[in-house]
Amino acid sequence: MAIKKVSNEFMAKVLNDVAWKALSNTSNKILFHEECIEHFKNYWDWSELSSNTDLKLNYYLIDKFIDLWDWSEIINRYYDDASLYTIDFLEKYVDRIPTNNLQNSYLWYSIVKRRMKELAFEIVSQ
Repeated sequence: MAIKKVSNEFMAKVLNDVAWKALSNTSNKILFHEECIEHFKNYWDWSELSSNTDLKLNYYLIDKFIDLWDWSEIINRYYDDASLYTIDFLEKYVDRIPTNNLQNSYLWYSIVKRRMKELAFEIVSQ
């Protein structure tokens, strides 16, 4: 069986991809400011970045990179501030959110939990 040589370009690309995947999943918050994300937007592993809860999301940041996020990951960020995950969030990004992932997502859980509290308050208040 012949062993093919691996080209330097191929190895550089693989190592580069692995490095950016690791950087996208790091807990080093120094990397996660808007300018850095913008500067390296063609290098980030956006699926990893989308699930990285050390990157604090807000509407501005989401909107700025709206076409790059992995929305299946965005709606499942369990450690984010629950105030982000509201019915308003769902309505704003309904065209982006994959419906097949919604019902089992943290976004859905957060909306249902909030609505349960509202209903409980309404019942107690009567």
